[in-house]
Amino acid sequence: MKTPLNTFFTYQSWKYAHSFIALLFLGTVVIGAGPGIQGVGLGLLYLHMLVLLLVTRAAVLRPANLLTLLRAFGTLPLLLFIKSNSISELTVLSTVILLLCTDLADGYVARRFGKTASESKTGAKLDEETDALFTLILAYLLYSYAGYGAWVLSFGAIRYLFVLLFALSGTRVEYPHTFSSFSRRVCAISVSTLAGGFALFLPQPLRTGALLTGLALLTLSFLWEAALNFDHFFSHRQNRPAQTREGLRTRLRNLSKIGGLLKSFIIYYAVPTKGLRMRRLYRRFLGPGTLAFDIGSHLGNRIGVWSRLGARVVALEPNPDCRPFLETLHGHRSNLIFLPMAVGAQSGRATMYSDPAHPTLNTLSAEWIKTVKSTSPFAHINWTAGCETQVITLDMLIRDYGVPDFCKIDVEGFELQVLNGLSTPLPALSVEYLPSAIEEALRCIERLQVLGNYEFNLSARETMHLKWKQWQSAQKICSELKALPVNARAGDIYARLLSIEADTGVAE
Repeated sequence: MKTPLNTFFTYQSWKYAHSFIALLFLGTVVIGAGPGIQGVGLGLLYLHMLVLLLVTRAAVLRPANLLTLLRAFGTLPLLLFIKSNSISELTVLSTVILLLCTDLADGYVARRFGKTASESKTGAKLDEETDALFTLILAYLLYSYAGYGAWVLSFGAIRYLFVLLFALSGTRVEYPHTFSSFSRRVCAISVSTLAGGFALFLPQPLRTGALLTGLALLTLSFLWEAALNFDHFFSHRQNRPAQTREGLRTRLRNLSKIGGLLKSFIIYYAVPTKGLRMRRLYRRFLGPGTLAFDIGSHLGNRIGVWSRLGARVVALEPNPDCRPFLETLHGHRSNLIFLPMAVGAQSGRATMYSDPAHPTLNTLSAEWIKTVKSTSPFAHINWTAGCETQVITLDMLIRDYGVPDFCKIDVEGFELQVLNGLSTPLPALSVEYLPSAIEEALRCIERLQVLGNYEFNLSARETMHLKWKQWQSAQKICSELKALPVNARAGDIYARLLSIEADTGVAE
């Protein structure tokens, strides 16, 4: 009889949740999040492994399972001692090798003492998830302790990425013997190269070369498995009943949504140097005690930088799928106010159009969709009417929180509507431009000139570099924007009031 936990949390749902937690943790590592945030991620991973025992109803006292759990949780003291610098390199290597040996020992013990079919399935699940966690932790230690590049984290990420991919295709009941044999050998090789990475007394080119070889083989193994799974999926697709096909479509939409958000996470957070460039750019506008509006926050990659500069941040994002990311990444900040709503020319309600696979392109503008849909960068985007959202104006935000020292507006074709809800000039702001809908950007410049006497600059998307050392006139910016080819890179128009003292620094 199933326990309540089994009823609501199956092994498959556990795998998807664990994969998401693991990838989110690796994301925090790549972006250089503080030890506290990384510690929370590690804690969630280990706690979630305990949930696996309840989900699978594993017999904890079985000798083979005890060895498996030793490998799963034996890395905890290793993490703690390494962080306190109270453990030698030789001890680290010896501990890793001993933990690796439990992978061989648990299989032998299981065969020696025998097991039922049910115990065999449970032990296999436990062993599989432990191997994945063990690989992730070793990769993390090689990055944070042994000084390898961020690429080594791919060892930990690849399995979890493919788990989410296989949620779409499903997995085969049986795999060809050739693949199964290759996969087992590759797993042994990859984890052995990870362990060998801690042999810091060996020449670095030798260690790095072995690791890259192991990673290449691991990638090949997962790609082969993906090909087998998708071949099975497509060959049986026509024979599935309608209800099953609908279930697959639902899984496709959900996975598309998760994949889109993960893609956004990588775009906005996976480049370690971006935070430094962002800081150099925004410190000319923001500092201790200043106020910033983030209109169209998405996953909030500006929030952390602005907060560290000392600014109070008011962030608005109407997409409900982004809220868990924002709360996880920035919910702890005392200087952040998050509003789950949009900004427009007047207050009320509006429909947000979205494509789950491309959450950065959510918009409130049906006209903008018509304009860009015919251009090559957006021909494959499938916007549908999504959720309804509350809309307020910039004037309302200013009434409640004050005049911002800087305001970022990135709302996919709705920028002019945002500016139409503003009746007073702001000291500095940025507005996104899109070459395939450049008229929208030109109208935004006209609107800013009505509000105040502004000077301008341009920055290609996510480069965090201003194009000119000297700020330019509206006429110059309009000429530059009109000259852009339709498939050119999008970016942001930066504007500041001429009454502000000219910036004598060098533009990035």
